[in-house]
Amino acid sequence: MAGKEWMRLFMRRHPKLVYRKPENTSLARATAFNRHNVDQFFDNYISVQQKYKLTTERNTDETGITTVLQTPKVIAKAEKKQVGQIVSAERGNLVTFCAVITAAGNYLAPTFIFPRVRIKDSHLAGSLAGAIAYDSKSGWINADIFLNLLKHIQKHTKSTKDCPI
Repeated sequence: MAGKEWMRLFMRRHPKLVYRKPENTSLARATAFNRHNVDQFFDNYISVQQKYKLTTERNTDETGITTVLQTPKVIAKAEKKQVGQIVSAERGNLVTFCAVITAAGNYLAPTFIFPRVRIKDSHLAGSLAGAIAYDSKSGWINADIFLNLLKHIQKHTKSTKDCPI
């Protein structure tokens, strides 16, 4: 049976191989990512772009940001068996961040969705001017917030039916 020493020597013989921490991917997502579905996505994408004469000037995306950071890897002396670091005991909260950015690098002020019942002015302290905040019990975007976000985008981009984005 191969042991730790075999693994160490194997890795030494193959320097292009490295240890990586894999990202979790659901079975449904992995099996749905196939040639047929990808081709269908791009066919639909192209037809919508042509139908509405859309350009790639603007794009939007949202992501979750936790309020507690992961502990980073550190460098320590080899003889040191254990390396300590003070961390928060909290699990943290998820804050959803939504950005609207052009390919040219222009952007709208960001939108934050906090897991709160009511938003306070202090939630946006230190953020970009014009940033907006919404509250959501889960901290996730929902239909009402999404419609408000679309109105915010429309207001600041001056998009219309004749000039869609």
